[in-house]
This record gives sequence, structure tokens and C-alpha cells, in this order.
Amino acid sequence: MSNLVNNSTNDSLLPTPDNLAATMQTIDTLAGWLENTGIASGAIAQWKYNCLATTFPALSNLVESAKTLLGSTMPIPETGMGVTELANLLTESCERKIKPADVNQALVALGFQVRQEALRVWELTESGSEFGMALLATSKTNTWSGAQVKWFKSVIPLLEEHFQSQSDSNEQVAESRNGKSHAPDSERQYWFMEERVKHLGLKSNADQRLHIDMYVADSYKERHGKPPGKQLFKNTQSTAVPVADVDLLDEAINKVIVKTNGHLTKKGLISV
Repeated sequence: MSNLVNNSTNDSLLPTPDNLAATMQTIDTLAGWLENTGIASGAIAQWKYNCLATTFPALSNLVESAKTLLGSTMPIPETGMGVTELANLLTESCERKIKPADVNQALVALGFQVRQEALRVWELTESGSEFGMALLATSKTNTWSGAQVKWFKSVIPLLEEHFQSQSDSNEQVAESRNGKSHAPDSERQYWFMEERVKHLGLKSNADQRLHIDMYVADSYKERHGKPPGKQLFKNTQSTAVPVADVDLLDEAINKVIVKTNGHLTKKGLISV
């Protein structure tokens, strides 16, 4: 018997060609589902070998040989970090307390992940796959199994920049509450929708603000090929429209508020 087959195992326990083919078909089907969750291909290959060795112990030596070859030719570049580890690193580098939930929200704001509530998992977006990977994980109680996102070190500078921008926004809000004026419009980089509506002397309700935000997102994506970014405004992640694209925001306000209500603004009817 070959050294690649366990010598302690009887020949009768070796899989027949039909059994092996049927098992591999099942494993490949399950692996296809894992691929759809974004789990790294190297991790899926390791999982397939483990399934094969568990089902047919007589092939464990053969499987270990294949796993060794896989590890030498297709290593996973980084183990990756969870949001708790990222939060600890960011707390130190940003010199303020940052919680894992804050990190998850920041990763959503950056467009790197989305939440699948039905499955209780985070999923990488196409842009997020550059900074992280999904691995198969099982809870300690074995009540849940699925993809778990791990992040590379390359995401840290982007998160630091995000939280720094968040701090700057909070400082501006604090200054406003203390009676200090905002920077003049000539120095402004972004407009927030609520801020722009107030600037134009208009009033809006929650439903109107929702529709304005939808109009802006669609028109901005049509112009730039991607949705507008978000920044913290009044402790909420809100669409931040660059000054150069304020015409898109004004057009949305015009459609939803001005044309609906027929209001004149203090600065005159918006012309778009």
C-alpha cells in the first residue's frame, strides 16, 4: 500500500470510485455556496481537503500531502483582523475610544461592507475585497456557521482618515453650538442636504428629505459612476455632496420641495 494511505487502516475502508465521486460532488456543491459568500479560495480548498479526510480517514495522509502542496503554492497572504482588533489599534492611533460597532459603521460608510441581516453576517463589497477577505467561521456553541470578514492592515489608514474627518465634523458642530460661525462658503468643501435646505430658507419634512437624498444619490452616480460619500452630520452619517456638484443637490430640492410646495426661498427660487 502506498505511504500516502494510512497503513493502520484496512483496505476495506478505502472509498470506492463511485463513493469518492459522489462525495466530491457534494463537497464541490457546498464549496460553491461558500464561494458566493466571498470566502477566500485558499480557505475553501483547505476546507474541502478536511471534509475529504473526515469522510475517508484512510486518505488522510494523501490529503495532508495535498494540503502541504497547497500551502506552499497558494498561501493566504494575511490572517486578517476582526473589528475588535481594529478598534483597539484605532483607539491607540486616534487617541480616542473607538468601539467595534464604530468600526463596522465606518466600513459601511467607506463602502467596504454591507450587512445581511437575514444571515446575521457582514459581506465584503467589490471595493472592500481589496482590503479584506471572508473566512468560514463557526460560533463556539455551533449554533451558527458562515462567512466572517477579516481585514488587512491596508484598511487602517483609511479608517484613521475617516475617524479624523468625523472628529473634525464634531468639532464644527460644537463650535456652532458655542456660537462660533462656520467657515465661509468660499472655503466649504461639502454640502449636507439639511444644511443646504436651511441655507436656501426652506423647510422640509422627513419624507421630503428621504426623496431628496434618493434623487441626489441617483444623479451623482449617473455623473460620477459611484454613489456620493457620507460624513457625520449631527451625529448621523449623511450624504456629503461636494461643492462642485451642489447643482445636483439644488435640482433635487427643486423637484421635491420647491415645485411641490411652490415656495420661494429667501435667496430666490432655485434655478436649475
